Amino acid sequence: MAEGSEHLARDIVINPDATSLTLNRPLEEIVEPQRTAVAAWLAEHQIDPARVALGTAVERHEASSSISWREEDAGGLIVHRTFPAVHHDAGWPAPFPDELMPLALLRSSPHTAG
Repeated sequence: MAEGSEHLARDIVINPDATSLTLNRPLEEIVEPQRTAVAAWLAEHQIDPARVALGTAVERHEASSSISWREEDAGGLIVHRTFPAVHHDAGWPAPFPDELMPLALLRSSPHTAG
């Protein structure tokens, strides 16, 4: 695996079943095109990336059509659970962007540590 891919796989972690995304660096420090893909996905789901606690998962819950994510404040972590305002026939939450799916494959590879 290329060094850049290893670095990116540490910055953004997608679990193998693509139900959670974890940012381990601030979004502005993530390289393109992944930065734009993550920012657009979060914006589409009304999540401010600056509020997502680093190292915690943004989780897609397809069965309940919801998303959960964590924000850190002075008192600790606050868990947010978001449901769509209206019914979405196309499915909500949307899958993570295609640009990030190689990261899920990296996480499921037997040769990838971590």
